[in-house]
Amino acid sequence: MGAAPITLALRAIRKRDDGTRGGREWILWAVHSPWSRIVTHPIVAAAIFIISLWAFYFTDLFRWAMYDHLGHQWMIIHFLISGYLFTMSLIGSDPVPYRLPYAGRLVTLITTMAMHAFFGVALMMQTGLMVAEWFGATGRTWGRPRWRTSTSAAASPGRSARSRRSSSR
Repeated sequence: MGAAPITLALRAIRKRDDGTRGGREWILWAVHSPWSRIVTHPIVAAAIFIISLWAFYFTDLFRWAMYDHLGHQWMIIHFLISGYLFTMSLIGSDPVPYRLPYAGRLVTLITTMAMHAFFGVALMMQTGLMVAEWFGATGRTWGRPRWRTSTSAAASPGRSARSRRSSSR
């Protein structure tokens, strides 16, 4: 973000002299559009960043990204752009229409981090596999079988992994 990718692109791409729109003109149009003024607002960018996680992983969009290459590419592009917008609104060096004061940026960052932590806990607390027909059919050959539990390891936390392995044989 310190590299200012928009500014760099505007300086590196030369202006078209024939009156048509080239890459530089399209970037300028996008940067100065009313839509970009909305999505680059720090609160809106944070909301897109947070809501997109919940909307993606807890709807059928996740299934679409697992089964369809286009869905996977869409997921990558969406998370890249939403992360870019959020980061640019907080610490980016590209000019944006509105930037929060430093205290507001800190509160926005901490709130977003808390929402991501809550999202991670929500994922870990699920009882079943997400897209079970995909992940359940992977034919996992590594690790312990699913039917074995770690009660022996949990009952004796002082024992090393090597002594647990040798005593289980």
